Amino acid sequence: MGSPTLWGRKWLLRVPPHVFIAVIGGLIIALLISVLMAYPLSMLPGMWGSLSPIVVAACLCVAIVSVTVMRARDLLHLFGIRVPERMGDVGQFGSGNGQ
Repeated sequence: MGSPTLWGRKWLLRVPPHVFIAVIGGLIIALLISVLMAYPLSMLPGMWGSLSPIVVAACLCVAIVSVTVMRARDLLHLFGIRVPERMGDVGQFGSGNGQ
């Protein structure tokens, strides 16, 4: 078993570039929306005002990143970036030997 840094480095080397771009784009979108929602949510009374901005940010990150990864080819196509068909899709990257 390796360190988290080693695991992250191996993942970055195996993931197709269009998936990596989708993850980064999804995180940026989700965090921008979270920033806009944080102040109004922090005005909720009691504990809700403390927890809801964090919970909403985490849920938005998971939801938006999953959508952007699933639709990465379509989203990149909107910006005029063509992804070759031979590049692996999500879940198909790696060497194919189960690692």
